[in-house]
Amino acid sequence: WALQQLEERSLCLQVLFLLLYQRDAAPGPERHKALLAASRKGAFGLNAADLPPEASPLVARLQALATSTLAASLDIETILEALAQEGPSPEPHPLGGRALADLDAEYRALWDTGSPSCAPALLFWGAFARLAGCVEGRAGSTEPERHAQRAQSMGALQRLQAMVAGDAFGGLEDAGAHRSVLKNAVAAVLAAFDALRQCQCPPEALAAVVGIYRGLLQHEAGLAEQAWDAGCLLDAPLRDFLEHTRRMFPAHPGPLLALLAAMCGPPGARFSGRCAFRYLATLPGVTVWQPAGSLDDGVA
Repeated sequence: WALQQLEERSLCLQVLFLLLYQRDAAPGPERHKALLAASRKGAFGLNAADLPPEASPLVARLQALATSTLAASLDIETILEALAQEGPSPEPHPLGGRALADLDAEYRALWDTGSPSCAPALLFWGAFARLAGCVEGRAGSTEPERHAQRAQSMGALQRLQAMVAGDAFGGLEDAGAHRSVLKNAVAAVLAAFDALRQCQCPPEALAAVVGIYRGLLQHEAGLAEQAWDAGCLLDAPLRDFLEHTRRMFPAHPGPLLALLAAMCGPPGARFSGRCAFRYLATLPGVTVWQPAGSLDDGVA
C-alpha cells in the first residue's frame, strides 16, 4: 500500500509538472503555496528509513519530481529573460510584489523540516526572490541570502548533484523537460549569487555546480547546444560561469576542463562537441620545465 501511494503521488506530480511546463505564465501565489505545502508534507517530509527497502528509489524520484515541479511553478525563465533584456520593464511577475513576502514565510517553514531533500527547492526560492527583487527595482522584504545559506548548510548543491547524477528522471517521457527546468533554475542561482558564478566559493561548491551541469547535459544534446548559443538568454549565467572558470586556468585547470566536458553534451553530440573543442583551442598554451633526464624516467 505504501508503494502504491508513492507511485500515485509521483503520477500526480508528473501531471502537475506538465501543466506548469506548458503554461504561459506562473500560477498565482495561492496555488504555488498549496503546491509547496503538499510537497513539504507528501514528498520532502518522507523518510525512506520508515518505509520498505524497495521504496527508496520511489522516494528519491518523488522528491526529485517535487523539486522540479516547484521550480516550474516559479517561472524562473521569465525573471532570467527580464534581467538579460534591455528596454522597458516587463509585466509584473505573478509571484512578485506583495506575494513575494507571503511566499517567503511559507518557504521559511522548510527550515524546520530537518530533511535535506528540500534544500534544492529552498535554494531555488532564494535565487528567485533575489532576482525578482532586482527586476522590480527594490530589495524587497525577503531574505534570499539567508535562504541560500540555510539551503547550502543542508547540502543543496550536493543534493542536487546527486539527484541529476542518479538520473532520477530516467525512463520518464518528459525527462528532458524536467532537466531543462532544473538547468534554468541552476542558472538563476548563478545569476543571483555572484560568489558562486565568479568561482569565489569553496571548492566543493564549485565542483558541485560543474557536476550538476554534467548530470543535466549528458543526456540532452539540445540543452548542450543551447548552452553555446549566445542568443539563448537563459544560459547567459552558465556562459559567464564558464568565463570565470577560464580565468582560473592554467593555475587551476580542473573546473574549466570538467565544465567543458559537461558542455559537450551526450556522446555523439557533434555541434556542442565542436564548440567545446574550438573553445579549448583558444586557451593559452602551457610550457612546463622538466629537469634533465625526466623524459627518460617517464616523469613527463
